[in-house]
Amino acid sequence: MKELVFLLSLTSFCFGLGERGPCIVFPNGCCPNTVWNSESERCVNCEPGYYWINCSKSCPYPLFGLKCLHKCSCEEEVCNFSTGCPKDNCLTKKIHLNRKNRYTLIVVIASVVFVLVFTGYITVWITERRNKSDAR
Repeated sequence: MKELVFLLSLTSFCFGLGERGPCIVFPNGCCPNTVWNSESERCVNCEPGYYWINCSKSCPYPLFGLKCLHKCSCEEEVCNFSTGCPKDNCLTKKIHLNRKNRYTLIVVIASVVFVLVFTGYITVWITERRNKSDAR
């Protein structure tokens, strides 16, 4: 984290994209948070999720994205240093599963109560019929 703060302050001293010159102490003259692109023959910004000299480091958790400026709101195991939290992360799945389980539990309990009440009603009805038959 200290490296990231240092890097951001150091970058402020290098203006522009080091086109083989502004940051001559770095490889190809590219300033921190940039890397040499051989196709365009110039320094370009690091891809999202990378920073440091020659884009050699990935964002530390919980940071992610372009210049590591975004913060993950999910657990470290699922946070991607380039893209952040997945749209359907495991924490969300757990919440959905818990709600589904609660609904299932309510339906099962209601069904059991219904069966018990129905069985009780049938038992009372059969008992009353027997009593009427015995009375004759």
